[in-house]
Amino acid sequence: MKISEILRMPHIQIEEYTEPLIMLTDEVFNLVPELNLVNGQTHINYVKIDAPRVDVKIHIATPTDEEGNFHAVGSAWLDDKPFMVFRCDVRSGYHRNDRFIFDEKTFKEMIFYVRSHIPPEFSSLKTFRIDYDVITRQ
Repeated sequence: MKISEILRMPHIQIEEYTEPLIMLTDEVFNLVPELNLVNGQTHINYVKIDAPRVDVKIHIATPTDEEGNFHAVGSAWLDDKPFMVFRCDVRSGYHRNDRFIFDEKTFKEMIFYVRSHIPPEFSSLKTFRIDYDVITRQ
């Protein structure tokens, strides 16, 4: 499936994941590890960050079964501009997540935007490592 096809798909709401930053950084999705540790020990999900410019849309999702297995395909956006698509699979406790960042500039802008909204007591980490695959828009 092409990136453009994924982005045109309608998105669905997943009850457990209504906060975009949690979807990008929690232990299941962990799609933006550049945001995970705020001060080397506090996980970003435990820090209240108001970042309304960031959005995550789930386009395909299988219901979670009794063993906790599920599959999801989604996209991440900043200011209504997509910058990444992702796939998340959980099977028998094994997690496999893939992300494809196709707009490097917007991805970096999202990182800096979120970091600028971290409360001062948690903002000791000012730099981040970029570790991703950049692909062209299809």
